[in-house]
Amino acid sequence: MPEDGIRSIANGKVWTGQQALGLKLIDQIGDFQTVVRETANAVGIRGKPSLVRLSQTASEPARPVIRRCFRISAGRG
Repeated sequence: MPEDGIRSIANGKVWTGQQALGLKLIDQIGDFQTVVRETANAVGIRGKPSLVRLSQTASEPARPVIRRCFRISAGRG
């Protein structure tokens, strides 16, 4: 999508799934299991993927890294 197309819809509004699909912000509408299945398929995982969920305590050391990644992706590196 061209930058001016993004700017015309990047106004802080929360879009419904149907609206996001119409605006081509998403490829398809699905639930969490659909995302897991499609992602597993895209990266070549066969069969049912196993999901690992970190506890709040276990994820604590990763927070600074995650924050830095989001700053970089938002252009605030």
